[in-house]
Amino acid sequence: MTKTQAYRFLLLESDLSGAWFFQAARQFWLRFRPIVTVDPALLSIVPEEADLTVIVIARSASAADLLTQVRALTGHRARIDLVQADDLPLAEVILNTRAISGQMLGD
Repeated sequence: MTKTQAYRFLLLESDLSGAWFFQAARQFWLRFRPIVTVDPALLSIVPEEADLTVIVIARSASAADLLTQVRALTGHRARIDLVQADDLPLAEVILNTRAISGQMLGD
């Protein structure tokens, strides 16, 4: 039996900085070690047979467009989860709560 490679991405809206993420949600990154990027095109290099999870962190004004881009690049093969970042302290709490509970994706 061949083991399927798992890819975990955390896609930040381009207006959010990686520095914010690594400072605010360090526990999340240490627990799950996703590939952090602001470039959705990176998703297109993931092999079709791979297990793919994409967590999108975006403000509500741009979330729909970013989710559309992710779906266009991944089709139906990815688990996609959105964390709204209109309130950055709340987004930080959400991500760190997931790290503590061991639950990478929201309900």
